[in-house]
Amino acid sequence: MDDGTKDWLSATKIDFSTYFSESIDIHHIFPVAWCVKNGISKDDYNCIVNKTPLSGRTNHIVGGEAPSRYLVRLQKHAGVNDEEFQDILRSHVLSPEFLYTDDFENFFSDRKEKILQRIEKAMDKPIPRDAVQAEEGVYIDEDVEEESYAFNIG
Repeated sequence: MDDGTKDWLSATKIDFSTYFSESIDIHHIFPVAWCVKNGISKDDYNCIVNKTPLSGRTNHIVGGEAPSRYLVRLQKHAGVNDEEFQDILRSHVLSPEFLYTDDFENFFSDRKEKILQRIEKAMDKPIPRDAVQAEEGVYIDEDVEEESYAFNIG
């Protein structure tokens, strides 16, 4: 949110004050109903990569439909031109073209990489991609003392 994330419907910057006044919550980008219908694994559709802050009003319009359908309604309600709406979507660290084509797989890979880059920037430290891939899905037993922990974002 520190990077200018905007609500898809109101185009209002999501910050500390609007978080509460606009009833911002974390919602699925590709809705659960659509993901289940299209055979997307629960681990992927419930992953933070497929979630973003949105107002309750925006989430109501999203519903359970494909992004290609709900984005048209959102833009119409928002009353912004194509370029402005693309910028609003990009403020959520995603590539709109994957939403408009309902391409979950490429959306997921692209957004995961963009989120990893943001984490690297915040930590001022690179994240080895091979290590992240090898550790995905690894169960960490909190009762066992270990020196390293798996980091799972997808």
